[in-house]
Amino acid sequence: SSTAETYARATSGISGDGFVSKWYDQSGNDNHATQGTPASQPTIVDGGTLVSGGNKFDGTNDFLTFPDTFLSGSFAISSVFNLQDRSKSNNTLFGYSNSGNFIRYQGTNRLGIKINGAESFINSTLANNTDYVMSITRDASNLVSLYVDGSLMGSFTQSGLFSLDRIGVFSESSSYFLKGTVTETLIYPSDESDKRRAIEENIGSTY
Repeated sequence: SSTAETYARATSGISGDGFVSKWYDQSGNDNHATQGTPASQPTIVDGGTLVSGGNKFDGTNDFLTFPDTFLSGSFAISSVFNLQDRSKSNNTLFGYSNSGNFIRYQGTNRLGIKINGAESFINSTLANNTDYVMSITRDASNLVSLYVDGSLMGSFTQSGLFSLDRIGVFSESSSYFLKGTVTETLIYPSDESDKRRAIEENIGSTY
C-alpha cells in the first residue's frame, strides 16, 4: 500500500500540475518508488484537479524506480491500473532495468509476462479508461496464473528469477512506457494464492 509525495508546478493562474517524486511503501520495508528527474515524474494533479486513478504515466518518459526485487520462487503481485491507450504496443506496468523481465499489455488484446527471458502471452482484452484489478501468482510448482478482476485469464509454467525495479517502464532507454494510471501495487515474495481473492476484494472495494 502506498501514498504519493507530490509538488505543484503552476501552469496558469491558480491551476497547476502536481508530480510524484516519491510513492511511499507502507509495508515498513522502505521500498519507496522514486523519480528524481522532473520530466519523468508521473502526474498526480492535472490542471489543479487530482488525477482519478492515482499516478498518471504519460506513455513517453514517465516511470518510478524502487529497490531491486528478486522473486526467485513463489510470488504474488496485485495491482489496480487503468490504460489510456490500449492500442499502444508496449504498455509496461512493471519491469526491470537490467534484464528481460516485465509485465506488459501488448497491442489490443493480450497481456505478456516475461520471466527469466521467456515471455508468455495471455489473451485479455482490456478497455480504455477502465480500472482493473490484476493479480499474478506463481506457486511452488512454478505455475504462473494471471487474473483480471478476479477471473482467471490463463496459466503457464515458468521458473527462474523474476526481477522488478520499475513501475511504468521496462528500462529507462526503451519505448516500453505505460500510458495510464497505477493506483495500488502489492508485491509478495511468497505464494498468496489462498489469500488472492481477499486481497483483490479489499483493494477493489477501496478503489
